[in-house]
Amino acid sequence: MESSVAMSFAELTATPDRFFSFLPDDWSVEIAPLWQGYAQTGSRIFALLENEKIVAGGIVFNTVSPDTQGYASIAQRYFDSGRLYIAFVFVSPAERGKGYGSLWVQKLRKHMPQQPFWLAIEDAALVKFYEPLGFTVIETVNNEGATEWVLVD
Repeated sequence: MESSVAMSFAELTATPDRFFSFLPDDWSVEIAPLWQGYAQTGSRIFALLENEKIVAGGIVFNTVSPDTQGYASIAQRYFDSGRLYIAFVFVSPAERGKGYGSLWVQKLRKHMPQQPFWLAIEDAALVKFYEPLGFTVIETVNNEGATEWVLVD
C-alpha cells in the first residue's frame, strides 16, 4: 500500500508558539520572548509541513534580529539594499537528509519570487548547503568573538 504524504508550505506568523516549540530550546529562548516586536515590524515565520507536522522552518526578518545584534550596522546595510534576512532555519533531526531544508528555501522563494535574501552562518560547512541554492559568500563578520559567513542570493 502506498502512503500519501501531504507536503505544504505555510506561514506560521500568527501562531508563533507552534514554530518555537519545534525549535531547539536554546534557539527558542533567544527569539520567542522578542517575537511580538519582530512580528509587528513585518518579520514572518514559514514552515514546511508534512501531514501538518513541521519538518523544517525558518524566520524571515526585515530588521536587525537577535542573532545579528553583534554586527547591526552591517546587517542594516543588507536591509537597506532591499534584502530580507533568513534566520532560525531548522530541520527536524529525524527528517534531515531528505532535502527538506532545500525545499523550504525553494518554497520561500516561490512564495516571495522577487525578494532577494541574505543570511549568516556560524558553520562554514553550511556553505556547501546554501551555494547550490543560489547563495554566495560575500563577507565574514565577527559576531561577539565568533566568525560568521554572510551569504546573499
